[in-house]
Amino acid sequence: MPRQAYVDKFDRSMMGPSSGPSGNNVQLGIQPDYFADGSEPGVRVDGVVPNTAAADAGIKDGDVIKSIGGEKINSLDDFMTVMGKHKAGDKVKIDVMRDKQKMQLEATLRERKG
Repeated sequence: MPRQAYVDKFDRSMMGPSSGPSGNNVQLGIQPDYFADGSEPGVRVDGVVPNTAAADAGIKDGDVIKSIGGEKINSLDDFMTVMGKHKAGDKVKIDVMRDKQKMQLEATLRERKG
């Protein structure tokens, strides 16, 4: 299955048909690492989909997302909840850990395709 199709399927399965928990339809464009050992709070990025908000913001494989828009991300559930609060076009600050260094990136969220 192509990566984008996988990400789109994951988004729909986690967020319901075509919308987030609050009815929004946005995506960042990451594939989470489902096999991360969970020793570090956050969402470890296993893949970044090209031409998405995540790619444009500079998120990279191996980054650990710690917060989005000032809201802490301790788990994939937190990530999905926070993303569901936003709409396409929102600019959000994303705090990540990369190679044991804190970084702050900015992303403009986009509408989910598919």
